[in-house]
Amino acid sequence: MKNVSSFVGLGAALRRIRLGKELTLDEVGKRAGIHTSSLSRFERGTLHLKLETLDRILEGLGADALDLGLALRLESGRTCELQLPEGLPEAERAALTLAAFGFEDFVKSLVRRSKALRECGYSSTARVTAQTVRP
Repeated sequence: MKNVSSFVGLGAALRRIRLGKELTLDEVGKRAGIHTSSLSRFERGTLHLKLETLDRILEGLGADALDLGLALRLESGRTCELQLPEGLPEAERAALTLAAFGFEDFVKSLVRRSKALRECGYSSTARVTAQTVRP
């Protein structure tokens, strides 16, 4: 499991997106089908977030993997350009974005079970990171 500071960074990125869209936790929770208190804990980094839940939150925010990448770059201060393959489902795009910022936990099982990622040549987390990030 990633350390707490990693989850705090992801939570801060989600909060940045939510506030940028002027949405309340309650609004996002209703759209995503997730309890407000859980969303709050995700944003604070005190509750482990599964990829499926992240996908629902992004949908509730009306955001996508590129929005998440931008928010993570702003929160982390890192500069990188994401090179995401065209035609991938949004969950896979979000997973690649997370891999680019060191959230391999979300990606390991997805690469194994995602035919779309394997067809694009992704076979391991290290390969995902190398293909996704261009310094």
